Amino acid sequence: MGIFDLFRKKKEEAGSSYSCEKCGVRWDPGMMEMLYGGAAFVSAIVKPGSSQYAGRCPTCGKLYCARCASFSGVTFQCPKCKATLEAHL
Repeated sequence: MGIFDLFRKKKEEAGSSYSCEKCGVRWDPGMMEMLYGGAAFVSAIVKPGSSQYAGRCPTCGKLYCARCASFSGVTFQCPKCKATLEAHL
């Protein structure tokens, strides 16, 4: 099984894409991993106010973009739970 097979399998397991809970912007997890080395790396270079993936809330499990997530100056936080968002999908 090659690397592209692994990406394809992960994408099939996850569905075709992920989206922000609040505004609905969509991200393709397979493309994020191929282009940026995974969601953790992507969230490390996200600019506040952008539609890029910011993270998943560990409390409620919802995904948010940088525009919809609260920004504390250092980390992105869930707008509902105020928990620090985690980078994994």
